[in-house]
Order: sequence, then C-alpha cells, then structure tokens
Amino acid sequence: MKKVKVYTAIDLFEKVIDFIAMTPNSADWNNDVLKANPPRYIKFQQIEILMEVFLVQENENIISSETKQKSISIQSFLAGNFIKLKAIKEYSKAIKFINVYVDNNTNKFHLSNQIHLKELVFIFQRLLEFKKLLNKILCFNSGYLLAGSISDVFTIELCNSISNKLHKESEDIDKILELIINPKGLSFTKKELISKFNYPSDNIIDIDYL
Repeated sequence: MKKVKVYTAIDLFEKVIDFIAMTPNSADWNNDVLKANPPRYIKFQQIEILMEVFLVQENENIISSETKQKSISIQSFLAGNFIKLKAIKEYSKAIKFINVYVDNNTNKFHLSNQIHLKELVFIFQRLLEFKKLLNKILCFNSGYLLAGSISDVFTIELCNSISNKLHKESEDIDKILELIINPKGLSFTKKELISKFNYPSDNIIDIDYL
C-alpha cells in the first residue's frame, strides 16, 4: 500500500527555498510574471496556499486584512514576520527544543535561557541562510550523468557519501524550523489541501521544461 504524503510546514519551507533558487529575482514573485512559466507558476500558487494554511488561517482572529496580505508574501516569510503574529508562549515547544539542544551540546553556564520573539526571528533567518547553502551541497550531483571513467565514479560517490551524512545530521534543523513555523503541529494530506484549500494538483514534473 502506497504511503500517503502528509504536508507540514517544512514542506512549505523547502518549496520556498526551491522556488527562490530557480527564481532569484524577487520582482518576478507574482502571478502576472509567472503565468508565462507554468512550472514556476504552479509552485508559486502552492506556496501561497501553504502560507495561507500554516501562517495565516489560525491567526485570522488577531490580524487585520492588511497584515494578512503582507504575511503571505514570500518576502515576509523570508524575513520571519509570521513569527511576530503569535505570543511567545505559543512557541514553548520550540524554546524547549532550543534549550535542551544547547544543554546537551555546549557549556552554557553563562547564558540566559530566556528566549523572546526577536531571538526566534534571528534563529529562523540564520537557519534559512544555512539551509539555502546546504541544499546547494545536497543537490551538487543532481543532473550529473554517470560516465564510465573512474574519476566520475570516485567524485560522485564521495560527494554522495558526504551529502548523505550532512542530510542526516541536518535533521535537527528541520525539527526546529517546523516548531517555529508550525507550533501547533498542523498537517494535511494532499487530498485535504486540494479539497479544503484549492491546492494546485498539477504534476509539475510532467510539465517542467526547465
């Protein structure tokens, strides 16, 4: 039986990273420009829906319509502005994760364990930049055709070996990002996203001509 894909906030994060890597000019981050490029247009629509689901919907009672519009832009997401929409108490799991990690991995006798919203914004922005660089490393061999020479095999296998280790070691980054973006632990199947939020269901792989 095929395992059902469940979407969480880290899927939103990865889609944003992927999108800005292929569309680095922020002036192109709008429907009018992207309609000429179906794969990017669909990815952009998917991102908008996921931002609405994970960043806005649960805060509708406390934010104005103007703030709502600003909070679902990619620029606002990259700045971590969504973090400020919640009270610090809603990030209790994220704060606990941070403090436990520091306790287990450093000597922090001189540090305060008090974390405020601005610290969470800093952590998000810092890890965002790291993930952008990490993804470039993890995708280093993507699209490289394996040839018959020993030099090809050696470099590909060595890079893959290191990439696999980095991927495993980076799991804690995904955990804290999930807790910051999605402190309530929301999750949805693709079927739920399509039926409840009109999530674009087109198969990007089939139409991707890039």
